[in-house]
Amino acid sequence: PIQLAGATSTNLSISLVGNASDSLDVTVLGGGANVITNLRVYGGETVWINTDLPSGFSQLWLVANQTNLAPLSYSLDIQAAPTLPAVWQGIADMKGINSSMQFRVPADGIYLVDITNESGFSKVIVDSANLVTRRAVQEGNYQIALKAGLHQLEIIQSDTYVVTSWNVSVASQAPGSQLAHF
Repeated sequence: PIQLAGATSTNLSISLVGNASDSLDVTVLGGGANVITNLRVYGGETVWINTDLPSGFSQLWLVANQTNLAPLSYSLDIQAAPTLPAVWQGIADMKGINSSMQFRVPADGIYLVDITNESGFSKVIVDSANLVTRRAVQEGNYQIALKAGLHQLEIIQSDTYVVTSWNVSVASQAPGSQLAHF
C-alpha cells in the first residue's frame, strides 16, 4: 500500500531485468478499486509513467505474465513530480509503452529540453500541444516557453527501432546564453 497525506502528482519508474519477451503487468489502484494506471513492462525496459495519486491509501499490484520464460527482477521508484531542473532516463522496447513524466516549472520563462538517444530514435513532446520536435532525433536541445505550473513530458519511441535508450533533461535557459533577444 501507498499512503499519502494529500493528493500528489507522481512519476513512477520501473526497470525490469529479464528476457525481452517476458513481461510484468503494473496496476495502480487509488481509493479502493479505482484503476488509475494499468500497463505492461517488458524485460530490459525502464519505463516512466505519471499518475495523480489521491490522498489516503493507494495500492500497487505487480503481476508477472504466466508465459514468461525465466524469472524477472525489477526496481520501482515513485517520486513526486519534481520542480525543475530534472533529468530522466529510460529504455523503451518497440512493443512497450511510451514514457510520460510530469514536472513543475517554478516561473514563466524559456526552458531548455535536452534529449540524447544512446540507441534508437524518439520524439519529445511537452504538454501534447507543445511539440518540441516533430521528427525522430538522435540528440538535440530545444528551447520552449513554459508557464509556471505542472507540465507533462512524453518520450515517443520510433517504431522502426527495436529498442531505444534515451536520456532527457529539462532546465531553465541559462541567462546570457542567447545570441540575441528582441
